[in-house]
Amino acid sequence: GPGSVGCMATAVSLGLRSAAPDWALRRDFARLLVVAVVLPALILCALLAWSEASSQRRNASTQLRSVAESSAHGLEEFLQVHAAVAGVVADRRSNERTLADRGRWSEDLARLRANYPAFSAMRVFDAQQRLVAASPASEEAEASPCFALVAKTQAPVVSDVYGENAAFVCTAAPLKANGAFAGIAEGVLPVASFARSRATWLR
Repeated sequence: GPGSVGCMATAVSLGLRSAAPDWALRRDFARLLVVAVVLPALILCALLAWSEASSQRRNASTQLRSVAESSAHGLEEFLQVHAAVAGVVADRRSNERTLADRGRWSEDLARLRANYPAFSAMRVFDAQQRLVAASPASEEAEASPCFALVAKTQAPVVSDVYGENAAFVCTAAPLKANGAFAGIAEGVLPVASFARSRATWLR
C-alpha cells in the first residue's frame, strides 16, 4: 500500500545519500593514487629514458672518437709505409752509385708501383730538378712540392695536400752522391684513392 511505497522511497533516498560519501572517498583515493604512484612512475620512466638516451649519445660519441682516432692512426701508418718505399730505393741507389742508370730506375719505379698501387706516379729528379726516370713513362714532368722540402731538410718527407684540379700528397727521399744532395726519388699519392688503396693494402 501507500505505506510500503513510502518506505521504499525512504530506503532509496538513504542509499543514495550514503553512496555519495563513498564515491567522494573513491575520487580522493584515485587522486592520491595518481600523486603517490602514477606520477612518480612516469617521472621515473622519463628519467630512465633520458638516462638511456644520454648514455647512447655518450657511447655514440665515444665510438665516433675511436673510429676517428683509428682512421687517423691508420692513415699515418699508410703514409709512413709509402714514404719508406721512396726512402729505401733512394738509399739503395745512392749506395750503389747508380743514380745515372735510367734503365734501372725505370725498372725499379715500375716494380714499386706494381707493389704499391696507391702511387699514381713515381719519379726521379736530379739536383737541378731535371727528370731522370718516371713511371708511368714520361718525357718531362714538374717536380712536386717534395723537391724543395727534401732539398732543404736533406731527409725523407711527406708533403701537405696540394693541387688545384685534384688533391695529392707526395712522399720523397734524397739521393746522395759523395755525401752531397743529388736529387730525389718521389711518389705521388692521389688523396681520392687513399681509402680504396689503404683497404686493399690492409687486406
